[in-house]
Amino acid sequence: TPSWASHFSAIRDLLFDKKGRLWVASLTELGRLDTDGRVVKFSFKDGLVSNSIHCLFEDQNNRIFAGTAGGFSLFDENSGSFRSFTVKDGLSSDMVFNIKQDRDGSYWIATQNGLTHVPADLKSPFRAFTSRDGLPSESIFDLVLDDHDDFWFGSSAGIFKVPKMNFLQPTGFDLKLTVMHYGRSDGMKTGQATPSGRAMKARDGRLYFPSPNGMVVIEPKSIRINNIPPPVVIDQLIVDGRPFPISEKIEIPPGVSRLEIHYAALSFLAPEKVLHRFRLDEFDKDWIDAGTRRIAYYTSIPPGTYTFRMIACNNDGVWNKVPAELKFTLEPRFYEMPWFLGLCWLLLLGAAFGTYRLRVNNLVRRERELAGLVERRTENLREEKQRTEAARVEAERQREGAQKANEVKTQLLGMATHDLKNPLTSIISYTDLIAEGLDDREQILKDLGFVRKAANRMLHLINELLNTVNLESGNIVLNKEPVQLAVLIRTVLANNQQQYERKRQELIADLDDAAVISADRERFYEVIDNLLSNAIKYSPIGKPIHLKLFRKDAMIRFEIKDEGPGLSETDKEKLFGKFQRLSAKPTGGETSTGLGLSIVKQIIELHDGQVWAESQSGQGSTFIVELRAIV
Repeated sequence: TPSWASHFSAIRDLLFDKKGRLWVASLTELGRLDTDGRVVKFSFKDGLVSNSIHCLFEDQNNRIFAGTAGGFSLFDENSGSFRSFTVKDGLSSDMVFNIKQDRDGSYWIATQNGLTHVPADLKSPFRAFTSRDGLPSESIFDLVLDDHDDFWFGSSAGIFKVPKMNFLQPTGFDLKLTVMHYGRSDGMKTGQATPSGRAMKARDGRLYFPSPNGMVVIEPKSIRINNIPPPVVIDQLIVDGRPFPISEKIEIPPGVSRLEIHYAALSFLAPEKVLHRFRLDEFDKDWIDAGTRRIAYYTSIPPGTYTFRMIACNNDGVWNKVPAELKFTLEPRFYEMPWFLGLCWLLLLGAAFGTYRLRVNNLVRRERELAGLVERRTENLREEKQRTEAARVEAERQREGAQKANEVKTQLLGMATHDLKNPLTSIISYTDLIAEGLDDREQILKDLGFVRKAANRMLHLINELLNTVNLESGNIVLNKEPVQLAVLIRTVLANNQQQYERKRQELIADLDDAAVISADRERFYEVIDNLLSNAIKYSPIGKPIHLKLFRKDAMIRFEIKDEGPGLSETDKEKLFGKFQRLSAKPTGGETSTGLGLSIVKQIIELHDGQVWAESQSGQGSTFIVELRAIV
């Protein structure tokens, strides 16, 4: 081992320059052994862009280049320092593996992210080539120019060849890089090259590339090129999962969400190496490299007339210059047509004028409506008091029956302990405040309001728990009778008016008065009340809630739709279970026991009916109840 070698570790490359000096590249520093035996080391302070050196190169003008992990650096003999170049100057990557000079004096830089062509003056704009231009790999470890003026590259994807003239012409769909790729199927023992060695060209024209499994020897002149481009054809059009006939004039009806275009390129010599590109004019900005895939997928295409084009190359990268074409028209929906937009503007102007006219009349009616509203709310409060007293009696009866439901006892106790703690704490706190401020009547009334609110929360939770106990223990006996559902629904709406008006929600009801079922009126009231309360609770403030009741064949269907946050897939799986808390949160600070929907499902099933929900996350929910109608 020479004495100078002890000055360096992890050596990657060595270079004897024209002056007889030895340059040493290592992963930690760059050094030079001068002819007089002196060892000189270079670092950041000398202008090196990185101390991790991958390769060394001396150009035609005897200038020394160092390829590093941070770009490449050029040594200035006069100043003894380096000038560096990085991605900011146009390099495709700062990780440089190799540097070569062309006959015209320009440079080719192999990097971790493709190839960069650098002009001889090191000033003109650099030009980078990556996988977007057709390179089969981003990591280029080495490059050699053969006797036919073709570049050979060692990369993480194996060895491939590109004619040099490809890099010197403007890129386009028919001028993309013509790549001939070689790997295991061509005799290599491995599918990649290695950055640990250096490729070279021998005097007889043979090329030598290092690989993880030995040396790869290539004799370019013995390789025959397949110059016949593969014929291409478009053989199938799939519209929303169904085949669509291909003809001279293809008109696809509106409402289509997904298109598949199947194509093929015919080549019997190495068909596994046939590559495809396609483009949908007026939709794709550029040609899409599909590789070996023979299907193009498109979704959410706006209405219009389109031309699909497809080309392919054979195993030696020879591209078909005449693309296969498929022209089709995607018909617009009626509301996407110009006349519809014009009609919408006219309706908008008419609505604005009508709103102005109606405002004057509304001011007159407003006073009468307010008087009627006060009367209705007073009646609702009276009814609410009666229901509260009835609920208290029912809760006491169900509490005694709950002792028999051993299967759900632990769940009920845990739920009650958790959810009753806060309102009980509030009641105790406010009663203490009332005791301290007996002389302040206004404050006492305010505190009593908070006590009443906490008590109502407790009462609602108790009702839910008792209903669950009765259903679980089988103590409920249905008193079925003919029930006109439209009348029952309107009663529930009236009793919940204060709740949805507090959140400025509008209830839009389309009810069939002829819809009659055989049901327990009281239990079915709970079903509708739970579903409506749920919709009010999770609907945003100011959003409408839609209710629809209609007959479908021998069945009566009731639907209630909100514009809330919707249900995730996880929510749907546990939707009707007991004590389930969903990902969505009430929009007005309301509380949830996790029992309401479980009670709804059990009551509906006791009536031999069905209940389910249809929803997508972020798009609201629709709850549907279906029972047999009375003939």
